[in-house]
Amino acid sequence: DFSNSLEWMFEFPEILDDEGRFTGFDAIIGNPPYIHLEDMKKTSEIYGSMGGKASPVYTTYNKRGDIYCLFVERAMSLLKENGFASYIMQNKWMQASYGKELREFFLNVRLKKLIDFGDIQVFDDATTYPCIFVAQKAAPATELTVSTLRDLERADFAKSVNQFAEKFALEHLSSDTWTLSSQWESDLLRRLDNEMITLGEYVGGEAYRGVLTGLTKAFLIDESTKKRIIEESSNAEKVIYPFLQGRDIKQFEEPAVNHYLILFAKGSTQESLRAKLSEAKQSTSEFEAWNFIKNEYPSVANWLEPFAEKGRARTDKGDYWWELRACDYYAEFAKPKIMYQKFQVKPCFVYDEQGLYCNDSMWIIPTEDKALLALLNSKMAWWLMKKKCTQIQNGVQLIWQYLSKIPVPRELPQELATLADQIIAAKKNGEDTTELETQVNTLVYQLYGITDAEEIEAVEKR
Repeated sequence: DFSNSLEWMFEFPEILDDEGRFTGFDAIIGNPPYIHLEDMKKTSEIYGSMGGKASPVYTTYNKRGDIYCLFVERAMSLLKENGFASYIMQNKWMQASYGKELREFFLNVRLKKLIDFGDIQVFDDATTYPCIFVAQKAAPATELTVSTLRDLERADFAKSVNQFAEKFALEHLSSDTWTLSSQWESDLLRRLDNEMITLGEYVGGEAYRGVLTGLTKAFLIDESTKKRIIEESSNAEKVIYPFLQGRDIKQFEEPAVNHYLILFAKGSTQESLRAKLSEAKQSTSEFEAWNFIKNEYPSVANWLEPFAEKGRARTDKGDYWWELRACDYYAEFAKPKIMYQKFQVKPCFVYDEQGLYCNDSMWIIPTEDKALLALLNSKMAWWLMKKKCTQIQNGVQLIWQYLSKIPVPRELPQELATLADQIIAAKKNGEDTTELETQVNTLVYQLYGITDAEEIEAVEKR
């Protein structure tokens, strides 16, 4: 049904030459839709297919991307030579991995101006993080004018744009993440990236997302329920673990445990059966396996049994309905580790050596390095997170893919670990830690080569 469509070749005959051939628009402006391509499923795959050509239909296509990226490429293709395109759209393409193709695309046209609104909300009915670009269908220039707005005078928009305008050399930009909030910040980040290693390299491994149960009401219990289950059957303690939710933690503080996880990992029932019975079968019926659980952990079975039907209906269960989904890193939760919330409005990292589990609003970094804990809770590290990670309102989304890219010194001094221990102990005793935290911030600034008062102020303001 094309009844509501716009036949633009008929509506704009000026874009056709005397032979009826398309010549292009002088200018295209708009606000493209924001739709995750993954939500469009099979339809979106057409945009990235080759279609018998040497290149995809859209070079800006990324299967985890957003359709507004494709709208940019389409606009540029509809321009005549030296024509202009300008959209107001999300700013996530500058940092998100799905924006890599669009960043590469922009480097091959004349991107003239970027206006980034940061946390300033410009739409009354939606929380968005928009930017405006102006690009010309012409050979790339050598510099780009960027205005990162820190406040907005709505009555005189041009004044605000000009107030924060800076020029950036395009030779320093690539398809990697763009940080264009200021020339000073861009230069600092480039220096740190060259001199230091990444957080991912520093820890020598991965961070891990918290546990997904698929049925929280069944597998997550409170203190009184845990106590009752264990009183009824002491063996139950073997499958009940302390559990944190994101809201349960505060910076540096020893986490307070209010919930517990009933954990039968995928494959654990069969493994226990083989250990218990010398001639255990390779596979066991649900009836036989459940009888084994009832005999071994009767109070746990009594608690779980009312959830059997919903447990079976899960798509992310283990071999049996009482088992959690497959996960190859359960053992990491038992190790000393740094834990942190995925969404943060201020740095909040804690240290755990109690074997705590957590939900998927949190991530863990297995490490005994308390110096790293101190660094991650510092003002300098928070500034780096805001530059490398995706913004949320007044904060950041600390997905490991991005957090792992923040620059970290190759070695951290023992003094940072000592300060972390002192802060943890002081908080446990209800003491003020302001002075200790100031010492951490000062030491971390020195590690990053920032000693000038004006530079420190610049970091703390942004």
